[in-house]
Amino acid sequence: MRARRLALGVPAGLVTCLLALPAGAEETLTLAQLQKTMDFVWMLLAAGLVLLMQVGFLLLEAGLARSKNSINVAQKNIADMVIATVVFWAVGFGLMFGNSWGGLIGTSGLVLNDSGDSWPLAFFVFQLVFCGTAATILSGAVAERMKFGVYLGATLLVSGLIYPIFGHWAWGNLLATDNQPWLAAMGFIDFAGSTVVHAVGGWIALAGVLVIGPRIGKFTSDGTPRSIQGHSPVLATSGALVLFVGWIGFNGGSTTAAKPEIGPIIAHTMIAGGVAGVVGMMLGRVLDGYYRPDRVINGLLGGLVAITAGCAVVDTVGAVIIGAVAGVVVPLAQDWLERHLRIDDVVGAVAVHGVGGTLGTLMLAVVMPEAALNGVDRWSQLGVQAVGAVTAFVWAFGCAWLFFACWHKLGGIRVPPEDEMIGLNIAEHRTKLGFDDLNHAFRNLASGTLDLRQRLAAEGGDEAGELGSEVNRFLDRLEDVVSVTGRWAAGLMVEARSLTELATKLSREAGGAESAATAAAAQLSSLAVDEIRRAAEEHLVAEQLAAAEGRIQTTSASVAVSADTVASATQTLAQAANRSVDAERSTHVCRDQAEVATAALAKLEALTAEIGSFAQSIRGIANQTNMLALNATIEATRAGEAGRGFTVVAGEVKRLAFETQRLTDDIERTIGAFRDGAGAARETLAAVLVAIADAQVASRDAAGAVGGEAERFAEVRARMTADAQTTEALVALVQRIAGSARAAASGQQDAAIELSGLEAKATQNRDVARAVASAAGQLTDAAAAVQSAAIRIAEALQSFGSVTGDADPVPRAA
Repeated sequence: MRARRLALGVPAGLVTCLLALPAGAEETLTLAQLQKTMDFVWMLLAAGLVLLMQVGFLLLEAGLARSKNSINVAQKNIADMVIATVVFWAVGFGLMFGNSWGGLIGTSGLVLNDSGDSWPLAFFVFQLVFCGTAATILSGAVAERMKFGVYLGATLLVSGLIYPIFGHWAWGNLLATDNQPWLAAMGFIDFAGSTVVHAVGGWIALAGVLVIGPRIGKFTSDGTPRSIQGHSPVLATSGALVLFVGWIGFNGGSTTAAKPEIGPIIAHTMIAGGVAGVVGMMLGRVLDGYYRPDRVINGLLGGLVAITAGCAVVDTVGAVIIGAVAGVVVPLAQDWLERHLRIDDVVGAVAVHGVGGTLGTLMLAVVMPEAALNGVDRWSQLGVQAVGAVTAFVWAFGCAWLFFACWHKLGGIRVPPEDEMIGLNIAEHRTKLGFDDLNHAFRNLASGTLDLRQRLAAEGGDEAGELGSEVNRFLDRLEDVVSVTGRWAAGLMVEARSLTELATKLSREAGGAESAATAAAAQLSSLAVDEIRRAAEEHLVAEQLAAAEGRIQTTSASVAVSADTVASATQTLAQAANRSVDAERSTHVCRDQAEVATAALAKLEALTAEIGSFAQSIRGIANQTNMLALNATIEATRAGEAGRGFTVVAGEVKRLAFETQRLTDDIERTIGAFRDGAGAARETLAAVLVAIADAQVASRDAAGAVGGEAERFAEVRARMTADAQTTEALVALVQRIAGSARAAASGQQDAAIELSGLEAKATQNRDVARAVASAAGQLTDAAAAVQSAAIRIAEALQSFGSVTGDADPVPRAA
């Protein structure tokens, strides 16, 4: 009798368990009581499965976020659940399921307490995990940049106001069946929460990502999205599977009763999710060219969200259609939001929950069987569903956007950029994973901001500790390279400054030599003009004497005239003698100027020798710098991707070393050319000194000869006056005088030629001095370039800390 009575609608396994009850217990256990007990068991078991979905969300979001933010994601998931528990118990449950006021809000059940009836508390547990689900959807969307305190405030708002109020409009009669919430009264269907839970959470997430903006580096300058990979697709996939399991309780438990309808509800749920997962995976293969992990994940979740509203009213075919459509719409919506609205949603929460939930809420009116419509026109039902979906968007998005916008204006909802870069694990929780230090160190090394004096904490015997030890050894070697390079850069700057000073001195000396050479050329040019004029005068005397000789030979009557001519010639010879004396004095001046120029050239040759020494020092520095750059390149290559930043520095050092060698070669060639020119000029000046000495001798000889001839010419004139018969002797004398005049004229002409040659040599020396001055200017520019290069090297090395300043600069080579 007991077995027959219990077998009605009761699973056989449960009947077997009940047959083991103590004698007499069956007399007090009615079928209604058993059903009630089974309802409790099923609803609480389903609540446990839904609570397990929190773990699924945690794994999913942590896997799709970067490791530096995974702890923050996990903390948000546990924080929103515990906050939702307190707030929903104190406020939310009463607002959602209390006695309705005008179909808008519940007014009883605040701070829920035991009332003798266990059902409200059990129902609270089941609805609590739904509230936690609605609150946690925001977490993944704004991952990696929202302040933890702001997220806690949003959880308070969602679980205490947004979710309970809309939930009352749609589900306010589930506990108090006499309530008439306005959406439910219209015939709005949302069996397990496609809109009430998921769309509400999705639209809250949309408001959050719009106000907070994208992550740093998510979009290029032209708005093209970049892929930021999560640190563990394995965790994300595990989370999706846990959610798949939890959805059995989410949709199946929404019956809040253990009855046969659970089977079709769960079957529709799993079929829709499976179809959506397959469609999303294949669509991703078509769109991306490969199988992206998040495509199948979001396809699956989009199908589960979409079927949640109609899992109890559609048939299997309808479940397949909803899943297939969701598997296409949700991935495309995610891409469209990212590409066209520049929305950075880390896990795709807006597309999966907002779009997927709204899609499922609308599609149930299209695919549900006629019998399930209960005589309602399909398009009318679709209109009611649209009213509910639009209301959910306006209410949830509007409240959330107002909340985030106001908080953003008052204090900001986003962490500072530096916190976002180091990750919220450290910035918000001062906690890190095993490899966080390594990631931070390599990121700083790649960006050139690593302080080479610091070392990683390599503790323990795990992989992170071993890798940290290897990195520390690499940093030791890199610090040595950077330190030596810095010291040589400092030495190069010292050498460059010395070279600049030397070039300035050389330029100054070359300027003085140029002035001296210019003055000498001008003086020699003046002397040459004078000598040419004197030579012309001597030629004129010779011509006059020749004419006198002819006249004396023609007639003795012209002796008197010849005597006058001789007198004139005598006077001219005296003037020539005086000019010869002046020429001798001028050659003394030229000799002094030539000696000054010779001394200046000797000094310039000494300076060029010193510049050659400096050039050799610079060449040595350049060779050693080139060798250091080669060593740095080898070390950076061994470091792989992590040494890329230092590879750029090593390349710059090597390029500058090559440029320094090239400049040194140019300097040495210029110095060599100047040395050769200076030597030639010095030899020329020596020849000039010899020529000047010869000119002095010739001038003295000419002056003596002319002076003697003038005296003899006076005696002849006296004799001509006294005795006209001495005409033939006078002719001979005139011939001698004419010869002397021609010799003097020839000597003057030779002196003029010599002075013209000296002028040309002086002009050449002036040009050499100018070339030296130009070379000195080039040397100054080269020294400035070397110094600038050394400064750039030092500045680049400073980005690695102050290791380059630990030692004195390398001393200048002798």
